[in-house]
Amino acid sequence: MHPASMLPTLAAMELTAIAHVALPVVDLEATHRFYAGVLGLREAERPDFGFPGYWFELGAQQVHVFPIDGTTPGPFQHFAVTVPDVEAIARELDAAGVEYRRAAYVDGAGRQVFVADPTGHQIEFNQPDR
Repeated sequence: MHPASMLPTLAAMELTAIAHVALPVVDLEATHRFYAGVLGLREAERPDFGFPGYWFELGAQQVHVFPIDGTTPGPFQHFAVTVPDVEAIARELDAAGVEYRRAAYVDGAGRQVFVADPTGHQIEFNQPDR
């Protein structure tokens, strides 16, 4: 039995959305160029936490990045972004010379293209089945 299944259910807790993902990165400035330049995300205002980092807006959510030495993401570690046309994303990545990988079509999950940021975090662009 998984340890989490032994915890009580907090039925009154209302979870409504993911606010942000926070990613440790090796090269903060290369990561900034990737998220702001390649992906075109707008940089958001970030409070001074006493350590460097950037916040980027992604729809109603944000991506937070901060430097850490020697981080290596696992092979399945990723976050997904819903897109209306994954083929348009692939064409944009091709035009920018950015390497990506297509996943095989999965019934119920849709079409997917994966790209890695400079640290190796995988970003899934997902066009869900309608």
